Amino acid sequence: MDAKRQRGSAANKPVLPTRERGTPLNNSVEMKIVVIGYSAQVEDAIAEENGYRLIPCDVELFKGVPFPLVPFPLPLLLGIARDDKEDLTAKIREGLEKGADLFLTMGGVSMGDFDVVKKVLAAEGGIGFWRVRMKPGKPLAFGQIRGVPVLGLPGNPVSAMVTFELFARPAILWMQGRTRLEKPIIEAQLIEAIPRKDKRRHYVRVIVERQNSEYKAHLIGDQGSGILVSMVRSQGLAIIPEDVDHLPAGTKVPVMMLDWPEDK
Repeated sequence: MDAKRQRGSAANKPVLPTRERGTPLNNSVEMKIVVIGYSAQVEDAIAEENGYRLIPCDVELFKGVPFPLVPFPLPLLLGIARDDKEDLTAKIREGLEKGADLFLTMGGVSMGDFDVVKKVLAAEGGIGFWRVRMKPGKPLAFGQIRGVPVLGLPGNPVSAMVTFELFARPAILWMQGRTRLEKPIIEAQLIEAIPRKDKRRHYVRVIVERQNSEYKAHLIGDQGSGILVSMVRSQGLAIIPEDVDHLPAGTKVPVMMLDWPEDK
């Protein structure tokens, strides 16, 4: 996927902590993921909701395991940063003082005048990229502050959840020493046509059912990035490549299964 990269020296290029595959960065229970909402694009209630909506995504990794035994880090929620550089900087510094291993922010990474997450990253650390050629989730920032990786998710709820699944979840699993990082991908036949799309890679929310030996994918109605019910109902994301502008019904496409574990 294409990404816009902030200019800077190679020494400031942000990367996840280096480790051998299968070797955890830290004890998985003690790993600290700091979550900060940003209120310029969205109402506080939505930003707050996004932070908490990431928790069930994490816990779902270990569905059926008693909650106290879940070996996955619960995030440290630092609340909503106001629409200024100083407040966001203060929250990030608070997270650093609390021993953050990874920052997740929601909102404040697009082109708006009040989107200061990129500015804070540039001032306090470094930016690797801040756009990805995908939908939903085009505004996505990745950088580092004092060696701690920062992933800036979009402010819209669905965009935040989709980019969490594609970028944040694998990063967290990698830092924990997990060897299987990606959700299973199956081939499914589209029941409805996809009439048009732009030149981005699209992740289309679908309901998947098995008929005999084949999987069928039903498009969930409105694919807007603020329609949370579409994520609740969907079981997978149909992956439509950048160079495809439409697909007729009956086309077989790859589908990333959201409700299957990584080791399925």
